[in-house]
Amino acid sequence: MAPFKRGKVEEYQRLDWQILQKGAVCLYINSDILEESCKWFRQNAYLVYLFDASRWRSREDFFEEIAQALHIEPCSGLDALNDCLADIEIPYESGGVLVFQHFDQFARKERSFVQGVLDSIATNSRLFSLYGYRFLALVQVEDSQVTFESPGAQPVMLNPIEWRSRFKTQLAQARERLTQNTKKE
Repeated sequence: MAPFKRGKVEEYQRLDWQILQKGAVCLYINSDILEESCKWFRQNAYLVYLFDASRWRSREDFFEEIAQALHIEPCSGLDALNDCLADIEIPYESGGVLVFQHFDQFARKERSFVQGVLDSIATNSRLFSLYGYRFLALVQVEDSQVTFESPGAQPVMLNPIEWRSRFKTQLAQARERLTQNTKKE
């Protein structure tokens, strides 16, 4: 992969740049925005691996689907997953994206395990970047109150599109309160 080019505005506007500058794991609430992001990654030649976490009833279900999709040896624990993720094929010209839909449903059942999975992704993303590869995860949840601990010491941030939308909404609300307070005085 060619590194991002410093000082080039178009580089800073790329979705991968906007996500990776804040960490390897990015949170999505709106499934339509997630779909648009997946489309962007595919158009930019990323390998996109899509997983529906609502189907996982156990860790074994998770490991089985991950191993099959990523063409890795079946894993049985987080240490093995960490090792296996280090061996996945990622296109050098672009990167790889793991997309987890309905992740909060599985997280409710397996909270500490899910945190370990996100840590493993963040760790491997950092290691891949040392060799010029881009690797990240998009995590979609229905519950906007769901939070995750910082995988790889990086916070799980809301994706840039929904973040800007929330910021604009909060700004409009603040302006409205200011207008109301000014009228009262």
